[in-house]
Amino acid sequence: MVSKKIRRLVYELSQNSRIKTKDLGKKIKTSQQSASYLISSLKSRKVILGYNTIIDPAKFGFISILVYYNFEDFSARNINEIISFLKNNDSVVNIKQLSQGYDLACVFCVPNLSNFNKINRDFLQNFKKKVFVAEIFPIMVKHMYPKSYLVLRRCSDEMIICGDRDVAEMSEREKRIAGLLHKNASLKILDIAKKLKLNPKTITKLKKRLEDKRIIRGYSIIWNYKSLGINRKQILIDSKDLSLKDDRKLLDFAKAHPNITSFTRLIGKYDLLIEAEGENLTQRDVLKELRSEFEIKRFRVLEEDVILKDKFIPSMVFN
Repeated sequence: MVSKKIRRLVYELSQNSRIKTKDLGKKIKTSQQSASYLISSLKSRKVILGYNTIIDPAKFGFISILVYYNFEDFSARNINEIISFLKNNDSVVNIKQLSQGYDLACVFCVPNLSNFNKINRDFLQNFKKKVFVAEIFPIMVKHMYPKSYLVLRRCSDEMIICGDRDVAEMSEREKRIAGLLHKNASLKILDIAKKLKLNPKTITKLKKRLEDKRIIRGYSIIWNYKSLGINRKQILIDSKDLSLKDDRKLLDFAKAHPNITSFTRLIGKYDLLIEAEGENLTQRDVLKELRSEFEIKRFRVLEEDVILKDKFIPSMVFN
């Protein structure tokens, strides 16, 4: 188990990875120098794997599709080739290797289903008899919650992406700023200003406009959760036996539960995905509470191993 200070730091950086070290130091009750040193130490130890900008795909007219794959050929060479291929595919924005349930969980972000079908078919043809589709779930909407378990209090903040959104209008300058932050969420305002040859105050104003339009929803960290002693679970649920009242109650339950970090509505035989994480979290912890509160008969528990890629939208939208 990590120290209370590291727990708080992980919480704060997950909430806002662009927080100034001076402000971070105040929140975790340490000096600016100490906060800066802690971040550098976590980077060097590969506890911090990267930074990401949370951008809502729906604001660009894109849809997201969750696909679970299983390997047929378990040789290290085959697995590495498959992962490398997916990592280099711009439309695959999220890749997680699983240790239980399925082998890979991937999120595709595409302009339409036809485009996804072509990309997925080409991938499967390229790795015929080496990998196959286990499940496909178009994503309707995703609710994201703070890591409340790290600060031992319930935080009711919520971020919603995907879903039914109007496509946002953006100026060319806004688009370029969003593209730079998508590529590097830790890029400083002065560096953006130099790249775009604009006044830093203009960059700050345009960045704020992107946030106000809810195109950019936040800035977070890609963590090596194993190094932090944190377990992550995915719980697929068939909610057909829930009444509309219980369905709303389940959403409130997820929002209030300290270990639940996201609640996603899907289309398919499982229509809900709950992601949970915590220190020494077992697969029964959250599921037991869910089943004691709600009539859940059909479910599947998956265990995450490592995050291999974590973006929210392809870079192509900024070209």
